[in-house]
Amino acid sequence: MTLKILIGAASIAIYFSVLAYACLAVGKRTFSSYLKLFKSWKRGDGRASIGMIFATMFMLIALMAGLSTWYYIIRFFDWTFSTVASGSWQLWVSESDLFIQAYRLVSKTPQHWFWSSQLLVSTCAFVSILKSAAGRQAWRFALLGFLGAISVAFALFLADWVCREQLSKSSIDSTLSANMSDVGPSPLHTIGPVLGLSIILALASIVLSPLLATSSLAYVVNLIFLHVILLVALLPEPKRLGIKKTKLPQWLGSLAIFALLYLLLQIGRIFVTSSGVELNSLGQTLVAAIVENDCQTSITLDLLFVLGSAAVYFAYRTAAPHCSK
Repeated sequence: MTLKILIGAASIAIYFSVLAYACLAVGKRTFSSYLKLFKSWKRGDGRASIGMIFATMFMLIALMAGLSTWYYIIRFFDWTFSTVASGSWQLWVSESDLFIQAYRLVSKTPQHWFWSSQLLVSTCAFVSILKSAAGRQAWRFALLGFLGAISVAFALFLADWVCREQLSKSSIDSTLSANMSDVGPSPLHTIGPVLGLSIILALASIVLSPLLATSSLAYVVNLIFLHVILLVALLPEPKRLGIKKTKLPQWLGSLAIFALLYLLLQIGRIFVTSSGVELNSLGQTLVAAIVENDCQTSITLDLLFVLGSAAVYFAYRTAAPHCSK
């Protein structure tokens, strides 16, 4: 057994070990919150019903997102094994750079990058929420999102958020919400300088990525930088800097504006770089890109489930005040 095979096998083992840890840690936290809210609801707290409904919806989204995205990830693994590695597991373990290969597939044309870039911008928003609202649990949710699926981590985070917020309002048994750290994250959490600068650099990396040839070293370096800077964003904020912090809703609003402008820029790039593309055929070319390869299908499903969770959360914020009266 060669050194390259050992390194490859060790990398795969570490990847899935950390992913398993993140799944167990996040799953334990979320189900613990869900069970406490369920007990509150069973004891007659009618206000807990709204939390049960929406937390259940988020957990179902997480389940569907995990099954669908990983179905196509496993298909991608099988494709690399049968084509890139010619059916040799030694070659697959030692030579198949799955991380780089996957990103090259999802950014090889403007149509592919249209979907991939939106998921990356959504990831920046997710990291912002985690850092400012999840406290010391942010790393676990981030690891699940980065190594598993952003949609799964986001849906479970929102399920946990809803459960803890409703538990903090429970009037049946105060012990149910005792010792619950980070209960009901406030919408007024702020964005510090480390997080803010890191996200700005990540957005700059996203904009730069399609301008680089996917076969170039610069593309690989930029890709690694993007993921490293998102991890840096989760580091503790330095104290006593005297820098005025931005409130989370304002920050997310700015990210939403950036996402919209970048989406329009991507559409313009498709028209400029793709000869013969007309407005009535734009949708067809974008849909065709989704199903062209398994990585792209997985990433696009990931994006759609993230957007679905966001829509359900907005519905929860609208319904919760009325149901608590």
